[in-house]
Amino acid sequence: MKKFIGILTVLILMFSFITVNGDKLEGIKAEAQIGFDKSYKPGFVTPVFITLENDLKDIDGEIQIELPSDERTGGVNTITLYAMGINHPKGTTKKYTMNVPLPSSLLNVKFKVVEGKKTLYERYIRIDKRIPEETVVIGILSDDGDSLNYLNGFTLKSISNNFATKNIKLGEDTFPASLDVMENFSMLIINDFDTSKLSEDQYETLKKWVEQGGYLLIGTGSRGSKTLSIFKDDFITGKRGEVLRLSGDTLGAFVDDEFNKPIDIMNINLEDGEIIASQGDIPFIQKLDKGNGIIVINSFDMALEPISSWKLNKYFAELIFEKTAPNIFTGSRFEKFLFGRGYNWNIENALKNIPELPLPNYSGIIFLFIIYIILAAPVSYLILKKIDKRELMWGAVPILSFIFAIIIYLSGLSTRITEPLVNTVSLIYCDERGVAEAKAFGGIFTPKRTNLKVEGLGDVGLKPFASYNYYVNSDMQDYEGRRVSTKYILSPKPSIEFYDMGVWSMKTFSMDIKAPLEGNIKGDIQFIDSSFKGSIENNLGLNLKDCIVVTTNEYFELGDLEAGQRIEVGSQGRNSYSNGYELMDQIYGNVYPSGGIQDKDEIEKIRFNNQRRNILSYYFDSQVQRVQGIKLIGWSEVPVAENILVNGQNLKRYDSTLIIANLKLSQGEDN
Repeated sequence: MKKFIGILTVLILMFSFITVNGDKLEGIKAEAQIGFDKSYKPGFVTPVFITLENDLKDIDGEIQIELPSDERTGGVNTITLYAMGINHPKGTTKKYTMNVPLPSSLLNVKFKVVEGKKTLYERYIRIDKRIPEETVVIGILSDDGDSLNYLNGFTLKSISNNFATKNIKLGEDTFPASLDVMENFSMLIINDFDTSKLSEDQYETLKKWVEQGGYLLIGTGSRGSKTLSIFKDDFITGKRGEVLRLSGDTLGAFVDDEFNKPIDIMNINLEDGEIIASQGDIPFIQKLDKGNGIIVINSFDMALEPISSWKLNKYFAELIFEKTAPNIFTGSRFEKFLFGRGYNWNIENALKNIPELPLPNYSGIIFLFIIYIILAAPVSYLILKKIDKRELMWGAVPILSFIFAIIIYLSGLSTRITEPLVNTVSLIYCDERGVAEAKAFGGIFTPKRTNLKVEGLGDVGLKPFASYNYYVNSDMQDYEGRRVSTKYILSPKPSIEFYDMGVWSMKTFSMDIKAPLEGNIKGDIQFIDSSFKGSIENNLGLNLKDCIVVTTNEYFELGDLEAGQRIEVGSQGRNSYSNGYELMDQIYGNVYPSGGIQDKDEIEKIRFNNQRRNILSYYFDSQVQRVQGIKLIGWSEVPVAENILVNGQNLKRYDSTLIIANLKLSQGEDN
């Protein structure tokens, strides 16, 4: 009986603890939803939508989400912490969105409200649905998303496979304002939605997402004016006429069906658009190439009659996609784009390789060791034997060891690292229109155990650069007693705090660049009589080194291209290659050269070339197919992101920037 009472008492106390820390604590109540429609895709950045009701006091602190880390320190699992600064008055309810990467097989995350070192509230948030990695996610932006339910079960047909899809309903409150979150979606359908409700950040995210390979399908018709209301800039240009009542024969012919019901058609003529289906001079379906992505404009509403009740409406939508999808969807390497794209081991290796760091003089050290061995063994022994003092060997050898240790230490002072340093890798994608995209990554190397806080100044934001797609074992699901290894502060000013960094270790991160360089690379190349002729002009404001021009299967070297310089193309010798790896072997040599290497300059050159190989491999890995058209590849030591503080100071840093420029290519009249 006593044992039963004791157990009951413990259970009551445990229930009380769970109640206090679970749903409400002294006037704080929180509701949270992880992902879109309570779903998330491993390997991608996932939004966590939080509604916080505060009846406790004015809170000037943080909301935090704890995740198990893939790091292990001393055999102990650690925690990665994501935090957002809040100023939440008493008696108010506010909504927050935290964008965090979620690993595979995670059951829950820990949510906390803290002020200083005091925890005001904490609870576990259950993760409900995990979207399979091979599933294509389609965003539906509509005021009446249910009217497009016929798209459920949509099948994406690729050359190599057929992929299932999942539709996610979006609104102005849930539409991503972050490109990292937007990358969850491969397709976006906008129909019967007032796009003017989107914020400026959301619209800029939409445009960048399309230009980097997204597929945007817009339905118009009688409600097209509100659907197109935000597109007032040059992102989509053309002429918009009145709404006409026409026969649906054109749509029926698209799928070999007798479909002649009347339908409302908005008379739209896109500038530089390709007509996929039309009736006379009235376009019904148009396609517009935008960067690496595609915009498709349907001149009809996809949710109204007669489309909504058409027996072939799903097949019709699938056929539109098949006829208009970009290569990123139909190419044989599409599978790679279904997985997380935040981390790449080539960039990790490039950051950890700092060719500029001086290396010890290996030949000198080997020579000193040889001299030491000679003096410590035969020479000292023979000398002491000659003077009959061989018993002094016990003291002579340690003394020689001490002397040579000091000599080796002094010889290595020039290569000694005593303070942390920063290494950055940047990539710039541009053409004659200007810089289309810029990416930057950083790594901090420290020679001693320490804590570091990294901050970006101005327009430089910081975010994680790590593998999100690691598997969480059952022993990693327990958060209690775990040490925090890294803290990412998402807002108001993004920063990263690394705790208890190990000796001779490096931590990496990604940088968000909002204001890339101005200028362009202007190239006008013609293919005449089986040779390339023309000119390339560098208006990017950077001095470019070791430039090459690359086509699908050939390349030729240009050398250095100074800022403002114009160089003629045509006399350079051309070299052929079969794939990106062979190209890099020809330019930078083999990663693992054969034969012994003793020369210090030769070692430095190999390290330098290997770093460039890693950066260029990252570019080739990001391509759907082989190099298309003709491109300029060049290098600079000027970083894209300049302002980084570590523990409030500017550290010594090394920078390497890859420039990829699309050049204009045309054929001569006789080719």
